[in-house]
Amino acid sequence: CCSPDSFWLQCQEYPLHAGGGPGTYWNPYQRAVTHCRSHMMAIASSEAMFYGQFVRYGTMDELLQAGYGPYLTCPGCHLDYVIDLGPETYTLICPMPTSPNHGSVVDGMISWQ
Repeated sequence: CCSPDSFWLQCQEYPLHAGGGPGTYWNPYQRAVTHCRSHMMAIASSEAMFYGQFVRYGTMDELLQAGYGPYLTCPGCHLDYVIDLGPETYTLICPMPTSPNHGSVVDGMISWQ
């Protein structure tokens, strides 16, 4: 499996889930950022599907009522995501109170690279 110069990370929550390969290291902050951004991309996808059905963007409650995904919160701060809706636009913001925060999504466009 691994040489003396490498290591293997097993997923702690799901032992059968693939872990990181040799040399992989996730610091806790980066893990929370990546997880949060994954949540925001999932919510953005839900917004796109909601828009396709209703020709407008929806609140988190409306997304859930329409069956577009589970209720998601930021895994770093455990606060609700903020969705600002306009007539034909939306902004999804992570509420992380520290700087730098986890980012945002505006009309499907992510703020991070």
